[in-house]
Amino acid sequence: DEGPTHLRPLTMKEIADVVGVHEATISRTVNEKYMDTPQGLYEMRHFFSSPIVGGDHGDVSTNAVKAKLQEMIAQENTRQPISDDKLAAALRQEGFPVARRTVVKYRQALGIPNARQRKVFG
Repeated sequence: DEGPTHLRPLTMKEIADVVGVHEATISRTVNEKYMDTPQGLYEMRHFFSSPIVGGDHGDVSTNAVKAKLQEMIAQENTRQPISDDKLAAALRQEGFPVARRTVVKYRQALGIPNARQRKVFG
């Protein structure tokens, strides 16, 4: 209901334990399946992610951190893009406990270039 930045971590193993099947069964079940949400169409695998422990939000989903990172970069001033260090600090301030190297890893996974490459001149 609140969008991708509010996702809580959920692993396929947790579902497998509750349902009483092997994790591979869950993986095969959600493979190539999609869910239509108010925020758009997502592959079901998108909703399974590892937790990042701690922070103001308790354990948070890596997908929630990626969504917040993407949101922050989308709203930045393109003439003065935010560095990875500052993005990490801003995420920590928002309650997402991540290091700069985690920001770099997630940014690269999202296909977002570094600050120098995002800069627009003129």
